[in-house]
Amino acid sequence: MDKKLNALKKQRQELLDKVQALIALSEVEARELTTEETSEIDTIQGKGDEKGQIGHLDEKIARLEKVQ
Repeated sequence: MDKKLNALKKQRQELLDKVQALIALSEVEARELTTEETSEIDTIQGKGDEKGQIGHLDEKIARLEKVQ
C-alpha cells in the first residue's frame, strides 16, 4: 500500500511541477498563458466546481491514508 501511496504522491507532484513550469515559461517570455496552456492547467488543477487531475489524486491519497 505504501508503494501505491508514494506513486500517487509522486504523480501529484509531477502535475504541480508541470503547472509551475508552464507559468514560469510564460513569465520568462513576458507573455500571458496561451489558450492551450490555460486549458492544460485547468485540466490539471480543475476549474470552478471541477476537481481536475490533482483533486482526483487528492481523493485517492486521502482514501489510502485513512486505511493505513
